[in-house]
Amino acid sequence: MHELKPRIDRAYNVRRDRANTAIMGSSMGALISLYAIDEYPQVFGGGGMISTHWPLFMRPDGKSARDEEDEVVSSAFERYLAVLKAEGENLPAITFGTLVYGGVMDHYPDLKLCLGHAGGYTAFGVARMDKGWQAGAMENMPEFEDARTFLERAPSEYLNRFWYDSCTYTESTLRYLLDVVGSDRVVLGTDYPAPMMEADPVPWINAMESLSQEEKEGILERNPARLLGL
Repeated sequence: MHELKPRIDRAYNVRRDRANTAIMGSSMGALISLYAIDEYPQVFGGGGMISTHWPLFMRPDGKSARDEEDEVVSSAFERYLAVLKAEGENLPAITFGTLVYGGVMDHYPDLKLCLGHAGGYTAFGVARMDKGWQAGAMENMPEFEDARTFLERAPSEYLNRFWYDSCTYTESTLRYLLDVVGSDRVVLGTDYPAPMMEADPVPWINAMESLSQEEKEGILERNPARLLGL
């Protein structure tokens, strides 16, 4: 705020007013973006939070955590970060379930969201989400009652409300994603600069024999343009 933005304003021909100033980040950077638009609303007219990482600790009894409990949580969080490269694929699926079951996607019909890492386990787990939603209509199933609190449609019917990047690492996985969510909902993704990034994604996609030319062009050109409103 006090170093980077002034330097950008000096070095580049940019519009400096609030309406034309936004901040965007991913993971921990998304939290910084959220902080920035909350702390400096007079400066930032918009913010983007991608694959936001939410560390959260709540005691079952609702009381404030003691210092020693905070230390336990901090240590656990550090261990979690150490294996995030494998376990992080849960996060997009949790995001999908939270926004769908929470009624957010119905309340904001024009909301555009792209789930990173090809949506994580979303495409593979949505059938089980549907089962939970169906169980909410059964009698004597109180543990599933909240599955229909906001939803009148099955979770799988919301797949085409989201966008998904193509960072699947294997052709067969990308083919499955296209078949489940629709070839018009997938955009080019790399996971850069993470060490798990797809280093050269365009030739990788163009070489796939199971994708049609139309699907390839959609991922590389048309779908990203539609997502960004270009």
